[in-house]
Amino acid sequence: MVSSSYISGMYYDVEKVDTLIYCTTGRGLEIFSFKKGQLKLVSRYATDGVARACDISDQYAIIADDYKGICILDISNPENPKKIGSYNSGGQARDVLVQGEYLYLADYDKGLLIFDISKVTSPKFIGAYEDIAGACWIRIKDTLAYVGDLGAPFKIINIANPTKPQIVNEFPEGSFDYGDDICIDDTLAYVNCRIQTSDAIFTFAVINIKNPAHPRFVSGITLPSTRQGLIKRGNFIYTNTFNEGVFIIDVTLPSAPIISGQYKISNYSGNRIEIDDNLLIVPHFVDGFSIAQINDPKKPKTIYHKQNIRWEFLTIDDNLGYLYLLGNVEDMDLVRSCYLKIFDINDPEKLRFCAELAFSGRGSLSDGSYDYPYLLMTNQRGHPKCDTLYTEIVDLRNPYKPRVVKSIKGGGIIEFHSPNIYALDCKNVRKGNINDPHIWTGNISLPERGNDFAVRDTFVYIITKDSLITMNVNSGDQTGSCSHNRSLATNISLDYPYLAATYTLCDSRHTYGFLLFDVTDIKRPALVVDTVIYGDTISHNVRSLIRIMYSMSCELRDSLLYFGRGIYGFDVWQIGKQNTLVKLFTVDTPYIATHCFPHGNGNLRVYKDHVFLIDYIVGLEIYKVGNLLSKKGY
Repeated sequence: MVSSSYISGMYYDVEKVDTLIYCTTGRGLEIFSFKKGQLKLVSRYATDGVARACDISDQYAIIADDYKGICILDISNPENPKKIGSYNSGGQARDVLVQGEYLYLADYDKGLLIFDISKVTSPKFIGAYEDIAGACWIRIKDTLAYVGDLGAPFKIINIANPTKPQIVNEFPEGSFDYGDDICIDDTLAYVNCRIQTSDAIFTFAVINIKNPAHPRFVSGITLPSTRQGLIKRGNFIYTNTFNEGVFIIDVTLPSAPIISGQYKISNYSGNRIEIDDNLLIVPHFVDGFSIAQINDPKKPKTIYHKQNIRWEFLTIDDNLGYLYLLGNVEDMDLVRSCYLKIFDINDPEKLRFCAELAFSGRGSLSDGSYDYPYLLMTNQRGHPKCDTLYTEIVDLRNPYKPRVVKSIKGGGIIEFHSPNIYALDCKNVRKGNINDPHIWTGNISLPERGNDFAVRDTFVYIITKDSLITMNVNSGDQTGSCSHNRSLATNISLDYPYLAATYTLCDSRHTYGFLLFDVTDIKRPALVVDTVIYGDTISHNVRSLIRIMYSMSCELRDSLLYFGRGIYGFDVWQIGKQNTLVKLFTVDTPYIATHCFPHGNGNLRVYKDHVFLIDYIVGLEIYKVGNLLSKKGY
């Protein structure tokens, strides 16, 4: 893989040490400096798994790297983190803490694992408490470890002898009660939880733990659904919720906590919050993270919001060697802006940034939407639920100084064959001409909703839930069809005489694959291949999320078909004589996205002997495949 700095991540955990902020993301560890109100990226380190949490200990960053276990980085030079140790726990590492020469790991599958790290480069497993169904967080006070058990009471474990940890008790003691996180202050514990008493159901509680064997409920209040992430500063608790931001609770009287404030700039939340000096730092998962002043502890004031651009769409100018990358920024369920970045990729291994354009609204970009000198993109303005689609026409004669020359109402999935414009919007293909003052000049009504389309000469090819339909773009008449019965078929690639379309099925096995049609005869397109692939190698927790639609992608190039498999990577297939199909090789991506969405995941394009791949949220990845093709005789 060729390294790309144009990535973003899902922000889970955050820790501040002096002027440096350490964030774990779906891609690894990001280190920022924060001085005088200015945030600057210092470095990124891509771990092998999904970096869920970290603990900064002296010159080391100890990372819970999900299915890859523990990753240990030397961060003595923050600009160049180096991996010096690891341990694959065989499960899913979710949280980590270091105390002295011991490392404590909350592993979702294995429970509480304890390691001797006196030799930090070689963690040595020394003990475990495994009777935890889903260990997801860990906090330590003296010789006691408090370990979260997903959807169940948290465990209190004696770790005085780290080789033989012993259960002390669990809390809260109820079949439907659970603990999401805990903050300990002397003999009191403040808990994000669900506790049902005879009077009410509480989601935040104060617990007396003077006798850990018999924790005692003191008081509670009801908040929106709480989750991991709470911290105490002075007489105030700052506690995380799922989609209502951070609540501020006055615990001057622990027997009578009072909600005194709320801090919300996003509907998303990470797994931890941090307070350092007078700064509150809040990860927002897919929406970056924010830094707020808390001089007034009841009214945090945002001084910096590191927005997360979700790169979703790309297209390439094969002739001139430019890549157009489009991403969206969302907040509070509203898309606020989108960004179009332009890169010179004549040397694919050294991307050269040219320029950037910003738009208000949610943008989308189709592979066929570029024809020199114009790029056409669809922009959905206003609230995402409103059908306010616009087509932005960008002049790219000078890629270092792009300019929007026109914005017209109407859009969709766009094919641009200058001067003709085609836009698929549900059951219509809108026709236009770039030179017409009004742009749009006509409309083709479709017999059923189209998922994607392509245009060649005077014919349009539309993939629907049941069929591939061909139509004459001049008359609007249907000329042919071929059934396929893959209701989620989408993402067309046309390289005459073949047309490919990807599909996915939301079944228990996560069936996905691609369809290959021979479209030589416009009246009788023929389905020649229906390749079914099963994603059975992914972990259980990822499989449980697969009911969300994954969007695959493909590109036909000469006799090769590049198939982007979403969270898995991509395959390269050869189309042989008599429509035979042979898989040449597979390239696995190093990052597994545990959250995927309908748009953009696996968006794939080919230039020279490189594959450019977008993973939703994650960003741009570049793979050199020329050497692999050479080995196969190409």
